[in-house]
Amino acid sequence: MSRHQRFVHRLERRHACPTCGKLFKKKSHVRNHVLTHTGERPFPCPDCPKTFGSHANLLRHRLTHTGERPYPCQLCPKRFTQSSSLRQHLAVHGRRSPHACHECGLRFHRPHRLLTHRYRHTGEYPYKCPQCGRSFLLRRLLDVHRLRHAGGQPHTCGACGAAFAAEGQLGQHKCAKEGR
Repeated sequence: MSRHQRFVHRLERRHACPTCGKLFKKKSHVRNHVLTHTGERPFPCPDCPKTFGSHANLLRHRLTHTGERPYPCQLCPKRFTQSSSLRQHLAVHGRRSPHACHECGLRFHRPHRLLTHRYRHTGEYPYKCPQCGRSFLLRRLLDVHRLRHAGGQPHTCGACGAAFAAEGQLGQHKCAKEGR
């Protein structure tokens, strides 16, 4: 780190956290940071039981209830709930994307992404369950579905014993014994 950065820019961050000493430019940032030490979450969501440590996090969360995606990509139809997600997405457009969809012109960096995208145009779901005939866009979704026919539920909550066929279902599980 240069001498200039150490001495001049240090003055820009004058407000210190009383618990850990971390420096901030604004006093309000220290107040928000202190909540990380206390665990206090004074910003409740009016639509669900969740609470947040900052007003900004509450506002971001509220978008999940409204479905609003205020950050559109100017290069494709995608929209995002956060500006940081849009910035991350824009990197995709900067890469060399040789795989183009003949229907809409959307380009993909990886060939399997193009294949998955093309099924959305055709409505065809290529992975069919041999037992019930239900079709799926992705092979892994068919595999999870077939576990249900077999009665297999390999993802189990360690606290209450509830079992789920898909790992995502276990992640969404609200367990009172675990305090989630």
